[in-house]
Amino acid sequence: MKPQISELIQRAENGLETMKKRERLLRTRVEKRATLPSQAPLVAPSLGALESQLEALRQKKEALGKQVEGWSSNWPT
Repeated sequence: MKPQISELIQRAENGLETMKKRERLLRTRVEKRATLPSQAPLVAPSLGALESQLEALRQKKEALGKQVEGWSSNWPT
């Protein structure tokens, strides 16, 4: 009976040591995350920048449309 009790005590102590190691690991992870700088917030483009980009795309569309019209006028019918 005594060997069984000793084995149970040893297993419990080993389990406790494993849990202590895991706790230290988790505490270290938490501390590392707390010291990491937060990610910079995403910056949305300004309205003016979007409007100028839209205007540039409209001009490009217009130029491409004229180019296509030029090609289609050269097709024999």
